[in-house]
Amino acid sequence: MINMNRLKLGILLTFVLFISVTMTADNAYAVWFNTDWGFKQRLTINSSQVSADLTNFPVLVSVTDPNLRLMPDGNIGNSNGGDILFTSADELTQLDHEIELYNSATGQLTAWVKIPNLLSTVDTVIYMYFGNPGAASQWNINGTWDEGGANNYVGVWHLSESSGNHTDSTGNVNGTRNGNSVITGNIANAQMFNAVESDFIDLGNNYIFQYDDPFAISAWVKRSSTGTAQMIAARDNGDKGWRIILRPSGQVRFIMVADCCPTGPNNWFIWADTNGAITDTTAWHHIAAYYPGDGQPGSIDLFVDGVQSAVTTSATTIIDHDYTFGVEPDAGIGANNSNTANFFDGDIDELRISADPSLIRTEPWFQTSYNNQSNPASFVSFGLQQMFAPVPAMTQWGMIVFIMLAGFGAIYYIKKRRFA
Repeated sequence: MINMNRLKLGILLTFVLFISVTMTADNAYAVWFNTDWGFKQRLTINSSQVSADLTNFPVLVSVTDPNLRLMPDGNIGNSNGGDILFTSADELTQLDHEIELYNSATGQLTAWVKIPNLLSTVDTVIYMYFGNPGAASQWNINGTWDEGGANNYVGVWHLSESSGNHTDSTGNVNGTRNGNSVITGNIANAQMFNAVESDFIDLGNNYIFQYDDPFAISAWVKRSSTGTAQMIAARDNGDKGWRIILRPSGQVRFIMVADCCPTGPNNWFIWADTNGAITDTTAWHHIAAYYPGDGQPGSIDLFVDGVQSAVTTSATTIIDHDYTFGVEPDAGIGANNSNTANFFDGDIDELRISADPSLIRTEPWFQTSYNNQSNPASFVSFGLQQMFAPVPAMTQWGMIVFIMLAGFGAIYYIKKRRFA
């Protein structure tokens, strides 16, 4: 026979449990960065795409989502996407980021987020918050490209501009347009260069680092023609400087010239060529070079699509030269500004230059960059968007009542069993 008192008690406990759980469900979040932001989304970085543990790594976040359109059609509060911010997994620590592109009509977002510790064995989780029309712009562009301790990036050009000059995200120097035009790039927009029309971008002469400084450069390129030498970027007047170039055969060459044609031993320049060649005119390729500043051609590392290439090097070294670059020559993208020759014929996107005495760039850095930038959807996955709902004031009291009733119920049940 059913004990009605126990049934009533069970119903009461079930009701209290339901109320307590409901009041502490997902719409009443225990952690929320700031309640002025109405929405958040969990982002998971796939550790299988990260070649090694990396610090202060700029991750590309690229997505088109109707929910990221401007209010009221979507959930973004500012027309420039300025209310978007990113946090670490604790949802308390805000991460530096830069928005390269935001389209308020379509919800297209291209952003760079600096991850302090990017892991290769465990997925890295971050959160994206948005939906605050009253917020000031949350990005920190310079901080995104400051690796901590030393500002290793001396130039970052996303090359997304449709007109005017080209912004350097490090704030060092903007590039001056000379005939190049905007196209759809590998990442958001890029720039198209016509060699016949001598298109290039003038970067001025603000890069005061020497041939004995560690140095790295990377870019995405797509050629329109082959058979000629084509300059990707350079700071070179023919007598001194550096350049990264696609040779007529399609090999990538990096060259460093300390001082042309001095008297004495012929140890004033070094170069390295990839043994493999880029011969197509249809695909984007990620090209990178790292030079540790030791004057040895064998120390130059070249990378194509994230993979370190075997190289052929010069027999010369750079030794016993006191010459410094000073304030010359000028730098350029798609050609030299000081020695305008070997113009690039095709498209260039996302060019970066790093130079610092502490700089180290290895294959895992460039491999992870390639993985992230060639297929951002496989690198970063997006969870469901969640909306903030205030936690009711009775939540804690509801839990207390539930615990007390559960305790009384347990005592009652034990007594009934003991004396039954």
